[in-house]
Amino acid sequence: DSIIGIFVGPLLTGVSISWWKSSHNMHHVSTNSAHFDPDIQHLPFLAVSERFFSSIYSYYHKRELTFNALARFLVSYQHIVFFPLMAFARFNLYVQSWLLLLTESYIQHRLVEIFALFGFYTWLGFLISFLPSNAVRIMFILVSHVVAGILHVQICISHFSMEIVDGANFSGAGDAFVRHQLATTLNLESNALNEWFFGGLQYQVEHHLFPRMPRHNLRRAREIVRTFCKEHDLQYNSMGWWEALGSVVRTLRETAHKAASGEVVDVKETALWHGLFARG
Repeated sequence: DSIIGIFVGPLLTGVSISWWKSSHNMHHVSTNSAHFDPDIQHLPFLAVSERFFSSIYSYYHKRELTFNALARFLVSYQHIVFFPLMAFARFNLYVQSWLLLLTESYIQHRLVEIFALFGFYTWLGFLISFLPSNAVRIMFILVSHVVAGILHVQICISHFSMEIVDGANFSGAGDAFVRHQLATTLNLESNALNEWFFGGLQYQVEHHLFPRMPRHNLRRAREIVRTFCKEHDLQYNSMGWWEALGSVVRTLRETAHKAASGEVVDVKETALWHGLFARG
């Protein structure tokens, strides 16, 4: 599994599989936790909840997420710059991959992943060498990464507008895990015509309840989970693509307006560096 992961991860996409496992596993264990989930910890650029206005400690990044003057300014316009940020989010994953591989104390197959990343740059460079000019090569890289930004938008859609929690919010007992995942995760409505476009990511509720379930079973699982939620009076959240996208933009706009109207209570000189280069 590790060898396959390295082949389809760093070699084919330029993204470290170790970074993906580190980040995504934490996301699944503590979904939408302001203190634990790296998928919603994007200061100083984005804040999906006013919880981030009080500088909080990230147990994933192992540092304080500082909400200072720079963060307040950027967050105040987050609903406007959200889509441009997503268009270039892929480049951030390249940076995060190298940061983890070069700084984390223990990485399984570290050297293999590093060689795989160089393999990615090699075949990508060879591919674009067939294009007629440097201008066209740069345009190809930019356009291909902007298109890939649709994937980042879709991942954000499933969680940004859902409930944000404090702490891990999962005791491991009773129905806490089920209720947590249902409250923090959103499905997208799909049909046979747009199934391929979503790539299985529209079944985030089922994916979070059963993370190891193969993608081709998620559609069947959706009907079972819907029935289960109805029988037990649990909220099952599902929207169409445009409705969900509007919900994310509204969440970002509301948080942006709250940020613009408040006062900064903590300023740190290293916040810009952390925001640009820290994992997450």
